[in-house]
Amino acid sequence: MAGIEAHIFEKGDQLGGKLAQTIPWERLSKAVWEIEVQRFLKQEVIHVNLGVSMT
Repeated sequence: MAGIEAHIFEKGDQLGGKLAQTIPWERLSKAVWEIEVQRFLKQEVIHVNLGVSMT
């Protein structure tokens, strides 16, 4: 896949930040969320760093 690399720094131990913490699972099932996160992580140009404090 061509494109620009993205580096994501997440303070928590899971991808999604506040959105993952506050989304009502009645509106979007957790299973769908997990599938979409996994699809996102399979992209070669996306690099995720968990547990990073950027202060």
